[in-house]
Order: sequence, then structure tokens, then C-alpha cells
Amino acid sequence: MKPIEYRGACDDFSRFCTLSINNNSTCPREVAQHAERAFVCINLGNSKEFEDILAKRRDDMSDAQKKRIDKLIRKIESMGN
Repeated sequence: MKPIEYRGACDDFSRFCTLSINNNSTCPREVAQHAERAFVCINLGNSKEFEDILAKRRDDMSDAQKKRIDKLIRKIESMGN
């Protein structure tokens, strides 16, 4: 049985989520949800862009949303270690 190639699909999903999160029309309450779902596709190659977008959108969020985003940012930062 031939293994399924997930890499391309994950890259496409990551790009889609990055665009979705960066889009100003995205409701702030949805940013953390989209970011958490997209996190499985984050790697060293796209982590900086993803982190920058999350940081830029952070000011528009509630405290609970900020905690979720901060947790993701800590995970992203630990990827480089």
C-alpha cells in the first residue's frame, strides 16, 4: 500500500489558515480557534509568519483569547529550541 502524502495538503492548509487569520474581516473571536486548528501544520519554515500574524491580531482579543494565543506563541517559540 502506497503511503499518503500529507505534506502538500498541510502546506496548503497552513497557507489558507494564515490568510484567514490575517484577513481583517476575520472576527477576533475566531482567530484563536483558526490558529489552534492550523497549528498542526506549523513548522520552522512558516512559524515566524504565523507568530507575527497572531501577535498583530492579539490586541483585538478578549483576555481568554489572548491566553490561547499566548500558549500557541510559546509552542512556536519552543520549536526552534
